[in-house]
Amino acid sequence: MFKNIDIHSYDFDYDLHISEFLRDALLGHIDFRLHIIHIPIIKIYKKIGDKYIPMTLDELIYFIHYDISKYILGEIGKSPQRSYTSRLDLLEFKRLFGSIKTINKAVDDMRILLQFEPQE
Repeated sequence: MFKNIDIHSYDFDYDLHISEFLRDALLGHIDFRLHIIHIPIIKIYKKIGDKYIPMTLDELIYFIHYDISKYILGEIGKSPQRSYTSRLDLLEFKRLFGSIKTINKAVDDMRILLQFEPQE
């Protein structure tokens, strides 16, 4: 989590940048995948060991509001060991995703991001 995040590469005035930041910040722990049956939907997976298991949006919200919030508080408490810019990503995550409404919207908008983002 929060690995190789360049906070300056996101423009939080744009919803898709917020979705991208959510995905990038949780990379390695949470995976968002696009599934198209009749309409595109986002499926969320949590990494357990070396496997990814499905998780619900409610579980993701709980994970962010409890597990991630504790992680952020612990990391911010280590202030001298973290650079100013690496603390910015944590503080911005906390500001953006402290609201369930923002998490819901970011996950919903992820559908657009994953549909049209160039594949590497």
